[in-house]
Amino acid sequence: MMATDEDWDGALIDSSLDDDIKGTDEIKLTSRLYKTADEIARFTVEEGLGEIERAIYLICHGVSVQKMSVIHSLPRLLTERNRDCTARLLPLLLERITTDQSHQVRVSLAHVLSDWMRKAASGQPEVAQWVVPAAKRMMLSKDEATVEAWADLQIACVQHVPRETLEAEFIPVANGAGGAGVLAQPVQTRIWMCRVLGALAGRVDPDTYRAVLLQRAKEFCQDTDGEVRTCMCRQLNLIARALGLETTKEELLKEYQELMIDEEDTVAENALYWVMELSSILDAATKTEFLVPLWRRICEERPDALIETMLAQFGTFFKSSFDQIPDGEKRVFLSFYHRFSTDRDESYRIACAPNFSSIASAVGPGLYDTFKLDRQLQTMVNDSSIEVRKRVAASLHTIAQALRSSSQRLLRSAFLTLLGDSDRSVFATLCSNIGAILTHFSSDPTSRSIVLSDELLFLLLRKEREWAADAFGWRTHRELVLQFKAFPDFFSSHQISEHCVPLLFKLLHENTALPVKKAVIKVVCNVLKKMRGGEERNSIRRQIVELKEAASYGKRILFLKLSKHMMKHFSLRFIKEQGLFDATLDLHKDPVPNVRLRLAKMLRTLRMLLRPPPAPGKPFGPTEEKCKIVRIIQSPQQKLIVMFGL
Repeated sequence: MMATDEDWDGALIDSSLDDDIKGTDEIKLTSRLYKTADEIARFTVEEGLGEIERAIYLICHGVSVQKMSVIHSLPRLLTERNRDCTARLLPLLLERITTDQSHQVRVSLAHVLSDWMRKAASGQPEVAQWVVPAAKRMMLSKDEATVEAWADLQIACVQHVPRETLEAEFIPVANGAGGAGVLAQPVQTRIWMCRVLGALAGRVDPDTYRAVLLQRAKEFCQDTDGEVRTCMCRQLNLIARALGLETTKEELLKEYQELMIDEEDTVAENALYWVMELSSILDAATKTEFLVPLWRRICEERPDALIETMLAQFGTFFKSSFDQIPDGEKRVFLSFYHRFSTDRDESYRIACAPNFSSIASAVGPGLYDTFKLDRQLQTMVNDSSIEVRKRVAASLHTIAQALRSSSQRLLRSAFLTLLGDSDRSVFATLCSNIGAILTHFSSDPTSRSIVLSDELLFLLLRKEREWAADAFGWRTHRELVLQFKAFPDFFSSHQISEHCVPLLFKLLHENTALPVKKAVIKVVCNVLKKMRGGEERNSIRRQIVELKEAASYGKRILFLKLSKHMMKHFSLRFIKEQGLFDATLDLHKDPVPNVRLRLAKMLRTLRMLLRPPPAPGKPFGPTEEKCKIVRIIQSPQQKLIVMFGL
């Protein structure tokens, strides 16, 4: 018997058939996508609630993702609505965080508040008075990440709490609550005490700190646990800067010396790092008596534990103490540097490379050849390690700045080597500093050689063509194009007009990467302003106007972009001299609405440009340019579209 229509309809609406043809994963996905009415209600908040009221509601009734949203908006609320947020939202949030089951919520709140407290201006006692008790409770948690996050927040609060809270909550903790049984405390507790000692240095009166806390800080430098001594290396730096040079010389340098010969490598490394961070506040006598002998000793001994830290900090030492190093010992220190910058171990050579700029800055152009630093640099730019070459490329502009009027003579060979490097990542590192390097080169009298500059220009243009052909290298290509802004400082107007300007307009016409075109617009405007020859400047102006008269509406929009950039950065007089003011207004008759719309958005800029300060006692008067803009606004073709601009 044949099935009737009713039989087919019944079979099709049978839910079991629907379940059969669905896979298990699809059913699970459907259950996640389609929420019940109760689930929807849980995520719904009344629209009429204010910002603080909505945040309070979400903290009380929301789920974790909603609470995270409130936490991330907390810095803005504390800044814009400090009184309301501090009085109503923050206390509730800190009260409920102790019972919140979400690890992410607990840790995120501490991180957000820590960042805000460190960035906020000093004097936030209202916020700190709520945070400090909550942080003490959270530091009792068994979760290490939670304890660490809230301990960091507690340290951030030291700069904001009133003096009474410092004396009641923090100074007793830092001083071991009277000094009994400090070494018997757990390691993490002693580390916490060290951090409080460092944070208090910037808040407590120096005389009070010396009398009450300094001895405790010195005792922690001799703690039995290496983690505590490592922590004190950082805290000593904060204490020294707060207490001044005299106390540093009398009390703290001896502690640094002890820490640098510590039996644990991590302690010794940290001690050397932080004493070098402190070198900026040491006077010449202290460098002569302490810093130079220290480096002389460790350069002779070369302890394995300190080698990498020594290499990383060598430039800082050599530059800051150059005048205090005896002339006969300068070569000794440079021999140490040369020894490791050519070592077989690649990690040593990588650590040495960034220090060369500090060494060049210390010796200056006068002694650069004497110490044979030119050979040293040439060795590094030809190093087999890509990372070494990248680090030299990243600092070459700093070296050029240090060598000033001799920069081209001394660095030209290294610069050309890096430009022609076979590894593209080396050029990408160098690229963003090419303009600065050329600017420094321009102060060297040898840069006026046409032959030398031609060679360099052709190499740069060849690099531009290589990156233009790489569809995935547009970021580096854009950065390279932006360096063209410095070309007028180094190359002649003739060189730029003959070789660079045609290339720039070719990029405007052909390149499809919008960021590259934006970069070209900036460069063209800059070159037009800096060109010294009238004929070369007129050539650029004619090519700009040709964009306005092009058949393609896209090129006419490019013209308006060029015009807009010039209006933001150049004077009305310069724009009118180049004939761009009238050419821009002529496009109000363009047949393409998008072109007229872009012009309409520029009318506000044009109007502001035509508002010079009036003479005393004289009102603004109508000008020919103002009348042109009014006629454009009143034209039937522009009436509807011009509202976007005014």
